[in-house]
Amino acid sequence: MSGNGGKLARYFMKQSKVQRSIADITIRGLQKTITEGECTCIHMRYVFFTKEFSTFERISNIQPHSNQCKRLVGSPGEVGQPGTKGERGSDGLVGEPGTKGDHGLKGEQGVGQPGKQGPQGLPGMNGLKGERGEPGPAGQSGEAGECSTRRPAFTAVRNTAYSPPSSYKPLLFDELLFSEEGTDFNLSNGMFTCTVPGTYVFMFSAQKTHNTSELYVRLMKKGLNVVIGLVNAAGYHQVSGSAVIPLQYGDQVHVALQGSVYSTHNHYTSFTGFMLMKFTITVALVVAFMRVQFMVATVAVSPDPGMTCNSCCQGPAGIPGIPGSNGNHGQGIVGPRGDAGSPGEVGQPGAKGDKGSDGLGGEPGAKGDHGVKGEQGVGQPGKQGPQGLPGMNGLKGERGEPGPAGQTGEACECRTRRSAFTAVRITNFSPPSIYAPLPFEELLFSEEGTIFNSINGTFTCTVPGIYFFMFSVLKTSSGSHLYIQLRKNNNLIVTGHVNAPTPNQASSCAVFPLQFGDQVHLAVRGQVHGTYHFSSFTGFLLYEI
Repeated sequence: MSGNGGKLARYFMKQSKVQRSIADITIRGLQKTITEGECTCIHMRYVFFTKEFSTFERISNIQPHSNQCKRLVGSPGEVGQPGTKGERGSDGLVGEPGTKGDHGLKGEQGVGQPGKQGPQGLPGMNGLKGERGEPGPAGQSGEAGECSTRRPAFTAVRNTAYSPPSSYKPLLFDELLFSEEGTDFNLSNGMFTCTVPGTYVFMFSAQKTHNTSELYVRLMKKGLNVVIGLVNAAGYHQVSGSAVIPLQYGDQVHVALQGSVYSTHNHYTSFTGFMLMKFTITVALVVAFMRVQFMVATVAVSPDPGMTCNSCCQGPAGIPGIPGSNGNHGQGIVGPRGDAGSPGEVGQPGAKGDKGSDGLGGEPGAKGDHGVKGEQGVGQPGKQGPQGLPGMNGLKGERGEPGPAGQTGEACECRTRRSAFTAVRITNFSPPSIYAPLPFEELLFSEEGTIFNSINGTFTCTVPGIYFFMFSVLKTSSGSHLYIQLRKNNNLIVTGHVNAPTPNQASSCAVFPLQFGDQVHLAVRGQVHGTYHFSSFTGFLLYEI
């Protein structure tokens, strides 16, 4: 660059270094050519811009037209004022349509139509059983009979474990908890021998040892099987069995084993028996008649060869008759049970169906900017509601009609009613402490005059005598052990025990005497399952003392 143009450029370059906050200088030149003889003059104006512009036009290409320009170019003028803001330009052309907007937001959940009403609930359960009919009138008085009530009865227990020398050998016992006078039970061989013909009840409860897999227990009469109990599981488990069987004088009953039993001073293994009733005089006469018929038949088919006159010879003497037994106790027969109550009324209609399913989503937004939120969707009608809940239980049945009059009773001045009860649980039970009394919620039966406190599960004796007690209690799936102890005046009689992670039952029984005011209850350790009467307690008076 040379001449005045170069000077101007250098001048402006110096000025640009002085200005504040100005990064660049843009020089715009306007060249105007004058007539010949004149020089080409350069009219300059410059404008200062911010950093956003970086253009700087050099003026090195502008040359003077003649040497006369050297004397015509003056010194640079002062920087001019910024020009005024130009008018706003006209609007630009309309832009192209925007791209398709995103899908609108999902519409709010549709509100379906209510589902159809569920079908009518199932009929209610039958009404409660009608109340017991009125007892029939007392039977007519009969002839006086003897009141001998004592009868054979026993309960034997083991205090230690026992393994028989071979399969199905008798189970031996260590101790007789009770044995009525005249009862023949031999501890050394485990045999009961009948001394009074009649109908007997026998029950056993034996616990398997933990180190064997199977335990078979047989109740046997005269060496023949009557009933069998079996347990086949790991751990400690109890097996029980019972039977009512007739016995003649000299018949023997015992318990036989295949496997090993466990027992301690808690009496986990026991054997109980008692006479339910004597054979009646009718049975004795039938037996005697059969014996006489047998003797007559023998004489008829085997005549004496030395006998010469059948018409004049006296026959052999008859067999002495069997002594008659004591008269039966007279009593009126209790009237039959009242009819069942009528069925309950139809249950209430089922509940309203569930809310309908979600509605469909809103339509996609239109083209253009981001779509606006979709309008609320309109749901389809809801599906049919589920079946209604079963109806409520029917109303209590009407009271049953009184039973018909009792039949005429046989002669006796003895009292025939006796203490008896059966109590059950209808819910599960967790004892507040170890061996706390097991309460019961319902008495299925309680004879008049029987005192049984359901709150603490305790029976209180009001009639001194020999009593029979039996229990069956189911363990819940919680825990592994369940112990049930039958206690008299809080003293241990027998124990039921089960050790398993699943529900299992423990049961046992015993016969023993009670005096007026003595108390009997069950003590529990573990969780008891009570619904559907899985757990029960029964007791009754065998005879007075």
